[in-house]
Amino acid sequence: MFGSHQSKRLVAACDSNLSQIRQALVESAEMPSHNHRAWGQFLDYARSTGQIGVYGTATAVKTLALIGEADASDYITCGTKWLLDSFDNHESLASKKKDWGVVYKYCYFLESLAPNDPEVNTDSPIAEHFRTLIDNRLPDDGWGEYYYSTENKDSSHSVVATAMALYVLRRYTPFSKGQQGKQASSWFCDKLVKAAAANRVELALSIIALRDYSQAHNDLAEAFSQLADRLGSNIRKLGRVSDLSEFVHHFTVPSKNSGETRNRYVFLPTNAVVAYSLLITGQYRTARDYIDETVAMYQKSIAAHGAYCNPEQSPRQSTVNQFWVALLLKEYGKLTPAGRLESAYVKLRSRSWLYKIVLVGITAIMFAVVYALIGHFQQNQNLSFISFSLFFVVNWVLSRIWKTDR
Repeated sequence: MFGSHQSKRLVAACDSNLSQIRQALVESAEMPSHNHRAWGQFLDYARSTGQIGVYGTATAVKTLALIGEADASDYITCGTKWLLDSFDNHESLASKKKDWGVVYKYCYFLESLAPNDPEVNTDSPIAEHFRTLIDNRLPDDGWGEYYYSTENKDSSHSVVATAMALYVLRRYTPFSKGQQGKQASSWFCDKLVKAAAANRVELALSIIALRDYSQAHNDLAEAFSQLADRLGSNIRKLGRVSDLSEFVHHFTVPSKNSGETRNRYVFLPTNAVVAYSLLITGQYRTARDYIDETVAMYQKSIAAHGAYCNPEQSPRQSTVNQFWVALLLKEYGKLTPAGRLESAYVKLRSRSWLYKIVLVGITAIMFAVVYALIGHFQQNQNLSFISFSLFFVVNWVLSRIWKTDR
């Protein structure tokens, strides 16, 4: 069990952790030309390996914008320029690899455009990129893993691809607050509620994607709440942080010309995605041990390596992972850690049978005290002072109950 003092230390360390990630991103940036910055998928690879691409550059730009330190503004601007120029240049490495046709990569690309703008409207110069993603939606709703053309595309939707698409489209207000967004998010939410097979990270990623839609469209609120409760229940049963912090999502892309298939993959840090989704859905009290342990694990890794390093046999500092870890630390840093009374109350509530016994005991004690006071009132002339004191005590008890049960 993490105590309240430990939670306070974790919250206090978040700013330092974020600064370390920022520094690692700045130091690992490559400079393909004088006005470009780009990153590879892994920060700890030698720069000469030529691994720069959409995956690394887009998430590095978004992470720097998320951390929000002014001295990184040039890296954000030049990184975005590299992405846009690569998109427009059909001879660029990214275009030759058809990275823009892989939905999750295109989503990270969109998230890096105007990364500090919470909303993108139709008159924005980057609006066309969001409209392209909307146009790539499958006829039966949802997004597949890839969309190279109207003829060469995935034939069925994927939870990861659909969640990523809805997540980035939350910023494009004509979609997210309009009928299209309501239809797409309602369909996806309904699919998830009825499906029992979604794993923890798929469910968590979907919750992150759907949160803004559930706030914009009241019809989604109940189904969204069911998804959040399902994830919270899953974590309470799990109890502890899993050792493996990476989620690898494999899929294959057929090549129309050669008939061969290529393996693609998505890396996501499972515990960061899950813990972040629990935080934004207000489940810190019920999943506190899991979230605190997750944050402590990431902070320990950042302290040891200067950035988060996944705990595999051959550990790597994935650029994509830095984004999700930074997102978690940013949100966790906003917490006001629980006091001792609230911590004790939450631990007690987690043991329902003991909570009921204590509740009955407190009720009996309060009844006895009130009964004794009533007998005392009949013999005491200073009734107003005793009444005021009793009111103050009852008011204090009720205020503590309200605070701990919020």
